[in-house]
Amino acid sequence: MTTTKERFVVCGPLCWLHDSLFSLNVALLILPVALIRMKSPILMRGRDIVDFLYRYWPFWIPANLKNSEPNRQYFAALVLVIGIVIFLLLRATARFSSTSRFLQLFALAVALAGLPLVRHVLQNVPWPLFLELSAILLCATLIVTDRWNLPPAIAILALALHFGLWSWGIYPNMWLGWAYPILGFASATVSGISIRSKGRWRTRSESSKTE
Repeated sequence: MTTTKERFVVCGPLCWLHDSLFSLNVALLILPVALIRMKSPILMRGRDIVDFLYRYWPFWIPANLKNSEPNRQYFAALVLVIGIVIFLLLRATARFSSTSRFLQLFALAVALAGLPLVRHVLQNVPWPLFLELSAILLCATLIVTDRWNLPPAIAILALALHFGLWSWGIYPNMWLGWAYPILGFASATVSGISIRSKGRWRTRSESSKTE
């Protein structure tokens, strides 16, 4: 009689980078929507975090950071805290090989579609722009399923154009506007590499045989 236990995923450097980028990207995407759609003063929780850090942080903090716009500080603090929470939840669920593959694909989809969807919710982006989103998602699907062998340089250029298009005019209207295309691009790139790299996450199978 042979029994096979669940395979555990051993997380390497690329895995940690993938999960960190994904967590921060998701936090950055959901927070603006939550600030507008929820009635509770979420931003004030960011103020509490910033006040706590300024009071108890043992290391030197640059003066230009302390003197920056308070709401931006509160927003950034919330992004970091939410990102850490998502990262911990992600690591808890991604320990098993049965969920790691799904999380890779989900991270890529979020990286590509997250910014367009958030901008549509907040600013009502014209629908024809979603033709570009559909095209990039279709291309990504073909690439990760090995049905289209696109040269890496062209894939990187397509990602840069995608995030350049959807980040156009974002900076004056959204806090940390510069971070959206950077995190989205980085998360999509690392997710694509993770999916295409067969050995990115080494798995350890624990099995026992009983006669």
